[in-house]
Amino acid sequence: MPEKCAVGDCNGGCGPDALEFTIGGESAGFVCEKCLAGAPALRVMFSRDKSKNLRAIEVVFVEKPNR
Repeated sequence: MPEKCAVGDCNGGCGPDALEFTIGGESAGFVCEKCLAGAPALRVMFSRDKSKNLRAIEVVFVEKPNR
């Protein structure tokens, strides 16, 4: 599992209220509870690492989610 939050410069850990992304049973990253607070929606960009595993590389907070 990645050691820090997928949001920019945040170094938050994966606590009990974090949003963790799993793909095929493997952790692909997370957004910590501090970054999730008050976020109505988010968009996550994934990329494959050297081992061909998907990892969250960018998180964008969206003010008004598409419906």
